[in-house]
Amino acid sequence: MAVAKKTTAKKAETKKAATTRCTSTVSIEMGEVSLTPAQIQNAVKKAVKEAGLKPATLNIYINTAEKAAYYTVDGVADDSYKVDLTTL
Repeated sequence: MAVAKKTTAKKAETKKAATTRCTSTVSIEMGEVSLTPAQIQNAVKKAVKEAGLKPATLNIYINTAEKAAYYTVDGVADDSYKVDLTTL
């Protein structure tokens, strides 16, 4: 007669490994301003939408010295394509 093996130890190891995940965040600090990349991206997308633009490609460039995010729409830059990060 065969005896079933206990797998409790193996299940406990698997469960422990699953609960020890590392989470992380990225923050960009510019003096008194601290933002996540997602916050900057959302602000730029909002500005693009408000301008009535519908880009296929949107590139964002962060200038920490100016506390601004500049962007290009389909590879085209314009002086108005700027978000002041101190307003977020």
